[in-house]
Amino acid sequence: MTMFGKANQSFEVFSDNRAVTAKASGAITGKTFVKIVAGGTFQQPKVATCGAGEQAFGVAAWDAADGETVAVKQIGTHTVTAGAALTAPAQVQSDAAGKAVAVSTGVRLGSVYSDAAINADAAVRLAAL
Repeated sequence: MTMFGKANQSFEVFSDNRAVTAKASGAITGKTFVKIVAGGTFQQPKVATCGAGEQAFGVAAWDAADGETVAVKQIGTHTVTAGAALTAPAQVQSDAAGKAVAVSTGVRLGSVYSDAAINADAAVRLAAL
């Protein structure tokens, strides 16, 4: 389903949302964790897919090609693609593709609100990013 003309959108589960408009550095898949990278401006930070265990800036709201703008969700409970099966209330980090996986040695980015199968939508309550 495509909402508002964008493919693979993450949707807000609860209404305590804050989103920042950023510019994609490389292709970004919606519903994955993204991090800040060099080259952004005060008004528009630049983001790339978060690597395994890295600190995230937020969750990409939809798919974006290199150089396109993308909303980055930073507060609330949002859908993030699960990189492994998750059982609530697992705490999660990013895998190498920006997907949510159980915390091992990486930065805790939030916790899952319900169980999720691999490559399914996981409702992730974002930690203070």
